[in-house]
Amino acid sequence: MKPIVINRTIKDYYRQALFIEKVTRHSERKRLRNTFFTLVTLSVLLVGIITIGTAETFIGFTIVLVFAWVIFSIYSLIRFIRFQKLKNLILRKATEEVVKGKRHEISFNEEFIKYFTDDAKVEFKWNNFKAYLEEEDTIYLIPENPKHTWSFSKEEIGAKPLSDLCELAKSKLPQLKY
Repeated sequence: MKPIVINRTIKDYYRQALFIEKVTRHSERKRLRNTFFTLVTLSVLLVGIITIGTAETFIGFTIVLVFAWVIFSIYSLIRFIRFQKLKNLILRKATEEVVKGKRHEISFNEEFIKYFTDDAKVEFKWNNFKAYLEEEDTIYLIPENPKHTWSFSKEEIGAKPLSDLCELAKSKLPQLKY
């Protein structure tokens, strides 16, 4: 297949970077949610036991539980602030990439998918990708390390090439489940 010019915009870079961050943070969010529910359960259990018994008996457990809540809250706040800073960094990098105005092209067939820029050429066989995900008018090709995910939208490569790429990805890769 002949190369297809990719028309990248700030919105496309930002969308792709946020998707990658969302996928990589999925397991962390799940762990935080489980920790939160564990702390809530222990807190409810403690309140129930204190209403039945005496508070002096469980003072050590209460102190440890309050300390755990404080640590959990601080950790969650730090992660939230870090994500907000990362979003701003992603937007700044996306703006720089678009301003540079490099030429990007993609080419694909049954055996491989190639990505070209003015500076580099990357070629992957389909078995180098772990899965794909299709959302609205975008396809994500996900390798072993999700930070290296490739995404292409209808605005970037056009409707027909996107449709062809989606059909090829469906035949070659499993759909991502997260």
